Amino acid sequence: MGKAGKPGKPKQQHKVKVLHPNSRKAAKVTGTCMRKQRIQRAHTETALKQTLLLDKLQWFKDNRDESKDSYTKTDMVELVKRYIHRFDDELEQIEIIHGMKSRKNRQHAAREDVIRMTMKREEQAFNTSGIEMPDLCDAKNLELFLKWDGTSKHAHLIKMRLVKLSDSSLSSKQVGKHKGAKDEDRRRQEEEHRGRQGDEDASDVQSDDEDNAIDENERTDSMDVDMTPDS
Repeated sequence: MGKAGKPGKPKQQHKVKVLHPNSRKAAKVTGTCMRKQRIQRAHTETALKQTLLLDKLQWFKDNRDESKDSYTKTDMVELVKRYIHRFDDELEQIEIIHGMKSRKNRQHAAREDVIRMTMKREEQAFNTSGIEMPDLCDAKNLELFLKWDGTSKHAHLIKMRLVKLSDSSLSSKQVGKHKGAKDEDRRRQEEEHRGRQGDEDASDVQSDDEDNAIDENERTDSMDVDMTPDS
């Protein structure tokens, strides 16, 4: 009989080393993971902002008045008003679906809520700080915007500006001039009123002086009559 072979050594299993949560190695690993998450989040936010910017630029390019070669502030305000209500057709379709009797559940509820929240936020911005849009009042920027091909390659070259509802009304300088003219008219009217009042007072004084003179003359005549000796 052959010799029995020596039993082989059992294979050593690789032990997973558990890091102490307060160790420097654990802190390093945690920092590396957090950095990767921050970078990924920054890339996602940048891509989202870029997508929103491209969508906004494309909307203004598609919905501008092609007959206009130049724009005023009032024209830009009106264009922003249309931009805020760009979801009206979609909301109308959602309301039609909700109005069907056979539809028991509220479909497209999430989309409707997002649209209404977006419109509310944009309306608040439009009434206060303003909504960013391409600067169509600048002739060179308008020409560059019209040549834009819809990609992100040259989108950053288009100059943007904030447009708010008050831009369509009188500017602060014009309002100041208008207010100054009103104040000047008010002062002139007050001076004329004071002048008329002064003339009336002077007339009353003159009338009083004439009445006093007449009374004095009458008293003098009366005294003369009394002092005349009887014949």
